[in-house]
Formats: sequence, structure tokens, C-alpha cells
Amino acid sequence: MTTPQSTDQKNPVIKKALIILLSITVILAFSWAMLPQGYSTDITKIGKGKPAIVLIYDTMNAGSDHLMGSFTQVRGEFESQVEFIIVDVNAPGGQDFANTNAVPAASGLLLSRQGKRITVIYPPQEAAELKQTIRRAFNL
Repeated sequence: MTTPQSTDQKNPVIKKALIILLSITVILAFSWAMLPQGYSTDITKIGKGKPAIVLIYDTMNAGSDHLMGSFTQVRGEFESQVEFIIVDVNAPGGQDFANTNAVPAASGLLLSRQGKRITVIYPPQEAAELKQTIRRAFNL
């Protein structure tokens, strides 16, 4: 038989668990909303006949923001020829993708049409330098 006192003791635990769950949900939603617009998150596009640049992004890393800014500046010039994909390390599967490809957050992974690794880009990368790297890597 449950006494009123033991029920009262369970309520704070349930409330704390709900608050933690809600906090995690809000953080994930905020992280998702902070991702730049116009980038695909579909990694199944890799190796489908078009070269790809995968930005390994972390909302808590200033290098990610800098690299994202540079990619945003050059993306328009290359998006008809290159897939621009973003992988958030804080999203489900994001850290696994980074680990599998042995790349840290705040890096850009350049992949061939077949999905083979060509090179990795690290910040800081200015737009002009990034354009040269993309042209050279993909023979554009």
C-alpha cells in the first residue's frame, strides 16, 4: 500500500526527469534551427555521381561558424556542380558520421563523385582560398 508521503517523494523525481527531457528537446530544436538554410542534410547523396562537400558542423564551435560563412560565400558559384551537405555533430548520427570519416567538427570533407575522400578543409578558410581548393579538388 502506498502512503501519500511516498507518492509525494516520487513527484519531484518525475518533475526533474520531465524538465531534463524538455531541456534536451529545446536544445536539439535550437541547434537544428541554427543550421544555415539551403544546405542539404541528406548524406545519402554522397557518391551518387556528383562531388560533395560535407561540412562537419558544431553550433558550439566558432571555427564551424567561420567555415560556414566561407562556404556560404562560395556556394552559389559551385552548387550546380557540387552537393553541399551539412552534418551537425549534435544531431542524431552526426558524431558517428564524423568519427567514421575521421574528421573533427569545424571541418569540410571533400568527396569525389564516387564518394571517395579527396581532402579535408579546416578553418580559417577565406572565400578566395576556398574557391581555389574546390576548383583544384574537383577539376572545375
